[in-house]
Amino acid sequence: MTTAEWRVFLEELRSERVRGSNGAIVVFRDPETGDIIFRSKRNGTELRFDDGEYRAFIGGVRNGEFDPDPT
Repeated sequence: MTTAEWRVFLEELRSERVRGSNGAIVVFRDPETGDIIFRSKRNGTELRFDDGEYRAFIGGVRNGEFDPDPT
């Protein structure tokens, strides 16, 4: 994932409108478990979050914890 794609993805998360326009990650809810899944468009790697984990992650996104260094 490029830095530019990551920035777009973080903005999607902050706006609560994940549209997949970041070009690298698809976000969806598993219909069986209710987990939120982030899936790489490149290799299919998945990250799964239950509701509590997802809320914690989004809190970190909003606090800038995952922003790339401005170099």
